[in-house]
Amino acid sequence: MIDYNELPLVSIIVIHSREKWFNECITSIEKSFYPNKEIIVIENMERNKTIGKCWNDAVNQAHGEMCLFVGDDDAVMPEYIMGCVLSYIDRRSKGFDIRGVASNCMAINVEEGAMTPALMYVTGMWETDFLKEHPFDETLKKKVDYHWMENGAKRYGNNLTWNFGYIYRQHNGQVSGINLDKEAIEYDRRKKRKKKNR
Repeated sequence: MIDYNELPLVSIIVIHSREKWFNECITSIEKSFYPNKEIIVIENMERNKTIGKCWNDAVNQAHGEMCLFVGDDDAVMPEYIMGCVLSYIDRRSKGFDIRGVASNCMAINVEEGAMTPALMYVTGMWETDFLKEHPFDETLKKKVDYHWMENGAKRYGNNLTWNFGYIYRQHNGQVSGINLDKEAIEYDRRKKRKKKNR
């Protein structure tokens, strides 16, 4: 049984680099069902720091056992943080040597207002000490989380949960610089390659 009074503190990290949806992002985090959280906002309106630099600075400020990353133009459903934490606790209790959890997302088309599942995973939630040992690349200007997860994090253990409570905003066919249609095709290719290698 999980004691909900002993849930770990989660530091939720947001880089503030645009105004349009920032307040909505913060409000969605504040309305989360998860009780034990802190919000860390890194100001980068002048965009004079890379995403990796902002994230590393936030991790070093974090008091939480876990760090969870949310884009300033994105949002989370009320149950999302709790789902990530419970997934992490469940797998650790079953002996899985994981350091964090990532999830798929829902994409909102800003122009049409439509929301659809996106076959891509978000940065997710990670142990703070693990992030300090394996920091983000501060030289990259885009796809920092993708590079970090593909080239480092998977070696040390993460878990992909089928939780669609993270909401990405789709701008002109793009989600955080990624074309959803191309990403879906690449996702299918990866799945087929895995099946062939079994």
